[in-house]
Amino acid sequence: MNTRICRNILRASLAVLMLAAGCEITNNPPTISIVVPDNPALTGSTQTISAIVDDPDENAIVRISWSVTGGTLDNTKGEEVMWTAPYEIGEVTIRAVADDGIPNGIDSTNCLIQVINNVPVITSFTSSSPYALMGNSVELTVTATEPDGEELSYFFSSLTPKLGEFAYSDPTSPTTTWYAPKWEDSNFSRSYKLVARVSDEQGYSAWDTLSVLVYSEAGTIWVVDSEYATVKKYTAEGDFVLASDHNFTEPRAVASDVKRDYGCYVADYGADEVIKLNHLGEFKARYPNLPNVTDVALHEPSHTLWAINEGDGTLAVFYNHTPDVPAKTVSGFHSPNAITINQSSGDVWVADVGNNTVVQLNAVFLNDLPSDLSSGNVTIFGDTSATYNFNVPAWLSVRDQVGGTLYIADNKHGEVERLTYNSSSETYFRDTAVSGFETPSRVVATRKGEVWVLSDAGTIQYFDEDNVTLAPTAIFSYTFVDPHAMAADDNTGDVWVGDNGTHQIVRIVSPDSLAATISGINYVADIVVNR
Repeated sequence: MNTRICRNILRASLAVLMLAAGCEITNNPPTISIVVPDNPALTGSTQTISAIVDDPDENAIVRISWSVTGGTLDNTKGEEVMWTAPYEIGEVTIRAVADDGIPNGIDSTNCLIQVINNVPVITSFTSSSPYALMGNSVELTVTATEPDGEELSYFFSSLTPKLGEFAYSDPTSPTTTWYAPKWEDSNFSRSYKLVARVSDEQGYSAWDTLSVLVYSEAGTIWVVDSEYATVKKYTAEGDFVLASDHNFTEPRAVASDVKRDYGCYVADYGADEVIKLNHLGEFKARYPNLPNVTDVALHEPSHTLWAINEGDGTLAVFYNHTPDVPAKTVSGFHSPNAITINQSSGDVWVADVGNNTVVQLNAVFLNDLPSDLSSGNVTIFGDTSATYNFNVPAWLSVRDQVGGTLYIADNKHGEVERLTYNSSSETYFRDTAVSGFETPSRVVATRKGEVWVLSDAGTIQYFDEDNVTLAPTAIFSYTFVDPHAMAADDNTGDVWVGDNGTHQIVRIVSPDSLAATISGINYVADIVVNR
């Protein structure tokens, strides 16, 4: 017979005999305590819970039973049990009861266990780029730690559903690819908030967000800061996109290369060269040996680049794909300061403040370009043989159409001179000048027929090409301190003005409302719009 059973029968028999004899039974109850190795306990964790029992009656047999208010036990009897914590945080009571089987032989105790879960900690959430061209992609990476040592899962999403797409990624991978949305003919930029969610094995999560600027190339602007020696790109709304990592010395001017890659050509006055950048601001080509190059222009139909050089008074012409040696060089300028090209007609206009002249050449007949200004095949306006003269022709602008009017900011005369095309003689002539300006330094003509004029005195005015007899209109009450560069967006009519006195760029929505400003600029030497 089982020894335990025999002992129990013996104890019971003794108890009966003592009762029959009228004897009082004395029993000392056991005492019980609970040992919990891990308190607080992690959600879903398993540990061994022990009971420590002390019974003064050494011959007594003590039975231990267990119960819990949360989680599960592998058994409800015995000195040790395995307890699995619940998957929800909170408090759980574990109860243990000791019973020696004799009247008054019961003791019990409770233990309160805190069930916790340390959520993952995201230490970084980054994008391979803070901006993305519409339809292009960025790589997202999230870095996280798990204090409880659990495996992590990674999930990515956008706060704006169905805008952009995520490439499939393994939930165990902390990286993914996000493809920016693409809309045809969109001219606007927008910032998108992307979300990373990191979860542990129990489903507890941490979140983080970042923003990616999605932009269209159309309408972006390149800005040359000659003091900081930087070339930066902004969206049509004025959002910063990038800064070129090329080391410029003293950039002075910029021309856009819309037809090829939305890059640009930068005239570096201090380095005596023109630098070609792609749309990411990366170096692509160098056009060297241009002493104190002051301005640059691109003729898209002939794929030629034109650079005027103050150092030696020359005009150098390059084929885009052969940057090392100029295809043509025209000498005889005194201090050329501005160049513009009519893309439709191929007329090339150069303002030479040293000679107070405006020189007309043509990009279509490149082989006919003279080697110097005195050898023919060139028309000079304002020279000694002309019936009128310029007095510091500071800037030029032309409307890109056959026979487009040329506008000249004649600084010291306080006028905008107009050279108009005569279709009968196929020549340009001096038309009625527009007066009413103090010291015009920049002029920009738009396809909408507005001609914007910037003066050294700090005023911004415009007049209507179709009615030049009307007095120029001064725009809103914004005070320009030291305006210098100016560019117009032919598609929208918006005008960008670099105000070096306030170290910012101001965007004007036609005809006269302030739209936005760009700060962080020291000295804006030039602006060009990618259209």
